[in-house]
Amino acid sequence: MAFNTAAFIIFITVVLVLYYLLPARARTVFVLLASYAFFARAQWRVLPFLVLFSLMVYLFGRLLGRWPRKWLLLPAVLCAAAPLIFLKYTKPGMSLVLPLGLSYFTFKSIGYLADVMKGKAPAEKNPLTVMTFVAFFPEMLIGPIDRADNLMVQLKMPRPAFDWQLIEKGTLLFLGGCVRKMIIADRLGIWVDAVYADPLTYAGPFTVLAAVAYALQIYFDFSGCTHMALGVGRMMGFDLPENFRQPYLAVSVADFWRRWHMSLTSWLKTYIYIPLGGSRRGRVRRDLNILIVFLVSGIWHGAGLTFVVWGLLNGVFQLVGRSLNGLRQKLYGCLRLKTDGVLVRNWQRLWTFIWMTIAWVFFRASSVTHAGQIFSSMRHGWRQRDFLTRLPELGLSWANIALLLVMLLVMLVVSLLNERQIYLADRVMTRAFPVRVLVFYLLIFGVLIFGIYGTAYDAAGFIYLQF
Repeated sequence: MAFNTAAFIIFITVVLVLYYLLPARARTVFVLLASYAFFARAQWRVLPFLVLFSLMVYLFGRLLGRWPRKWLLLPAVLCAAAPLIFLKYTKPGMSLVLPLGLSYFTFKSIGYLADVMKGKAPAEKNPLTVMTFVAFFPEMLIGPIDRADNLMVQLKMPRPAFDWQLIEKGTLLFLGGCVRKMIIADRLGIWVDAVYADPLTYAGPFTVLAAVAYALQIYFDFSGCTHMALGVGRMMGFDLPENFRQPYLAVSVADFWRRWHMSLTSWLKTYIYIPLGGSRRGRVRRDLNILIVFLVSGIWHGAGLTFVVWGLLNGVFQLVGRSLNGLRQKLYGCLRLKTDGVLVRNWQRLWTFIWMTIAWVFFRASSVTHAGQIFSSMRHGWRQRDFLTRLPELGLSWANIALLLVMLLVMLVVSLLNERQIYLADRVMTRAFPVRVLVFYLLIFGVLIFGIYGTAYDAAGFIYLQF
């Protein structure tokens, strides 16, 4: 039940009505029941696994709270990670029955257990709270990967009374996510799917366009779903962690990863990079730790070699960028350019986008050979002059292309404003009620009229659901 479906709209409407009709003390339990209903709607046969997994996390948490020892954390982490490793990596055929959100609630649970062992979070005494933390449905599909010191704390707090502003703020976030996903990402996906299906039949301009389109598609698709998740959480009074911060305005690969999938990056830093020694044991060990972290990131996304290459490329790009930093500073000095000037920063943003687009080719390709075909195709056909006239052959009419370009320009302006800490959503919420209603209706009708829908009007799935 993806967020961009009529079934979910009905589901969340019913959940919100019942949630605010119930006494405040009963709402956390109701969230657990709603989360299990959400899970069962897609995989009711796997629901007992989710219950048993949550109880296992609860029991290990209690043990670690009483005996915070590393020797006890190891079996706890292995037990939590075992289903993910077994179903996703050692048994390829079992990927068809992967529990919904397994990668996300596995990392979330491991983080909780590690925090209990380190004394950063208390061992939760109420098993229902742990079960709700693991199965929390707004984060079930696609994250963010929450921490015990955020979500678990909120689950234990008295739930707020009905507040129409919470509904408005959440709805605005949710609709913004729909715009990103259904109007922008799914249109870009039409180009991407057409070229990636048989890249050798297309000239270089088309494959380059497809590579750039995928870099944009995965951002708007993933950030769109995250906005929806944050919006649903906000409607119920939960503040979920931010997961994106204008990643394509990053000035380096390292900066990109401080802005992209921030909850995963933070998790990898806290529970892998720092325990490995971080940057405390010299340059060589630091660089090795960075490569290990990105390797884990790649493997987390999938067991295929393409994900391993994608992860390692990100690590290598970061290390190369770090090693060339001194040379760049000297070059800027020779050219009398300010390192924080507009020209230099935009140049750095362009190159960061290019490197990330190269890495995304492996992420999207079905195999390393497939990625090689895409790069090979990029080298040919640049003397052809019929690129623009043939552009509609990729599946988008000129009207759709014009709409896509306008929306990308709008999102660029929004990103630049956000970078300056000017948030349009906050500005909208300060306006008079009729203005807010007008904005909501414009967003709703924009999604209904311009949104891309799949076969028989089933909303297209989110890219990151497969991870």
